Amino acid sequence: MPFNSVENETISTGAFSTEDVVLGPRYASTVRISLIGAMLVLSLVGNLLVCYRLLTSRRHRLLKAQVLFLNLALADLLVTLVTMNSQLLWEITGRVWVAGDATCRVFKVLQTYALVSSTYMLVGIAVDRHFAICNPLAPAPKPRSVAVACWLLSLIPSLPNLFVFRLVAVRDKHYCASLFYIYRDSAIARQAYMAFIFAFVLSCRWWRSCRFTRAFYCACGRRIRIRPLRVRHRTHQWALHLMEAAVL
Repeated sequence: MPFNSVENETISTGAFSTEDVVLGPRYASTVRISLIGAMLVLSLVGNLLVCYRLLTSRRHRLLKAQVLFLNLALADLLVTLVTMNSQLLWEITGRVWVAGDATCRVFKVLQTYALVSSTYMLVGIAVDRHFAICNPLAPAPKPRSVAVACWLLSLIPSLPNLFVFRLVAVRDKHYCASLFYIYRDSAIARQAYMAFIFAFVLSCRWWRSCRFTRAFYCACGRRIRIRPLRVRHRTHQWALHLMEAAVL
């Protein structure tokens, strides 16, 4: 049952109030506001300098790597202006939401999109470097195509927030809260979600380790097969030299 009628029922447990259930555990808001403000200023100045340096380069066209670095700086600026700035204002107002249900959903989509686009842009740079180093002669994807793919793929984990977040009324105040917090059995859903993420990450790590181990053993096997041939060849040469010395 959603919290739309939360005033009519009591779900507090222990030292946690209804607001604690919706917004999570309490914390020092002043410290958080100070940290977000400091990160916002540093991120804004740093990424603007990077954009200025890349855009005012003496070259008429940016290098392949510079195109991705520019997109990474733009994604980080999006995080600064959208995610950090909105979160700072949200913390200052006590996390009370006054803009309506639709704006709440769009706001969370934009916040997630900014964060994911920055992460995916780093993945795009890693893919570009992989092709440049491991397959230098193979046709590599164009940096602009990689950047566009990163921007578009960032929508995939962001759009579900349209259905996950909604406006919640708690004691004459409205909050923009997640479905994982506004149901009576939300803790079970959160635990199942975190267990899935943990198992998925461990599985990927195990699969990657198995591939690395298999490649290592294959490389060692090739070396072991080659070494006896080299030893035999050298032994044969030494025997010939000894025979020539004996004849002479």
